[in-house]
Amino acid sequence: MRAFDQSGDLVVRTSLYLSMTDNCGNVTGDWWQAYSPTREPGERLRIGGLKAFADGGTCREIAASEDILPGYGAGELFFTQEDMNAMFAAAEENGYQLAVHAQGDVAVEQVLNAIATVNQDGANPLRHRIEHNSLVRPELRPLYAEYDVVATLFGYHTVCDYREWTPFFQEIGEDLRGMLNSNPGGHFAWHGDDPSLPPISPLLELASMVTRTEPDGEGGFCQPPDWMAEKAITVEEGLQMMTTGSAYALFREDEVGSLAPGMYADMIILSGDPTTVDSTELWNLEVQATMVGGEFVYCGDELAALCASHENAVSSESDPGMDS
Repeated sequence: MRAFDQSGDLVVRTSLYLSMTDNCGNVTGDWWQAYSPTREPGERLRIGGLKAFADGGTCREIAASEDILPGYGAGELFFTQEDMNAMFAAAEENGYQLAVHAQGDVAVEQVLNAIATVNQDGANPLRHRIEHNSLVRPELRPLYAEYDVVATLFGYHTVCDYREWTPFFQEIGEDLRGMLNSNPGGHFAWHGDDPSLPPISPLLELASMVTRTEPDGEGGFCQPPDWMAEKAITVEEGLQMMTTGSAYALFREDEVGSLAPGMYADMIILSGDPTTVDSTELWNLEVQATMVGGEFVYCGDELAALCASHENAVSSESDPGMDS
């Protein structure tokens, strides 16, 4: 990745999180200490922090207090509370943000406890994160704001290939609405978990968060059960999670995530306005152009003339800078 960046071929601003554990909870050693975290404004390649796993999902079961599917079984934590606290302490000591995979409510509770332990004053200056947060009991939700935790949440929700979720999962599973309602002003970001879970498309993720429907492949939509539909969020909430919320999670809120003077012009041009189109049309939005640092890196046929005129304009400037 460093060679790719140094060659000038890295187009997307990329933040790497170095593994403290693998996805089965095996500690990988202290190799990551050779790569200090970076915070250089505008850098294409950033050492964002460290990654660890508190429970399963891709390896072994998630650590939940009840079954989520018939016969699935409640998984176990990968670490004791003491060991999880020690991982956060090591990250703190070395100045790394720590992002911990926690899907089940038991794992979520353990990571919340660890963050509260290392940040006893209620602040979270290194912005330690919890990834996924798939099952969060109602009494745990307000702790995200109380402990100043950054939470990244799944966007896409399968409806057509519906599984027989238990009442426990139906009550608290993947509840975006409940998380936002319990933490006004909290720090929430979206993630797609790509490439593990399709689709690899932020726009389809947005449509799923807002509508909780799913295209059936035949021109219609699979409709969600009531318990799933009531967990939907608004377009504005989804866009905030995907832009300014995600920029905050990556320590980039002063660089990207919003269109304002002094920010890097990393942005896309869409075929329609997601805040005004009918919710069913969110599934049909397309990217017509993409800019990084004020320069077009992708241009569809619809905007070819605009892209060409912009390229001609900037070619006469010596340094377009951050105000491009």
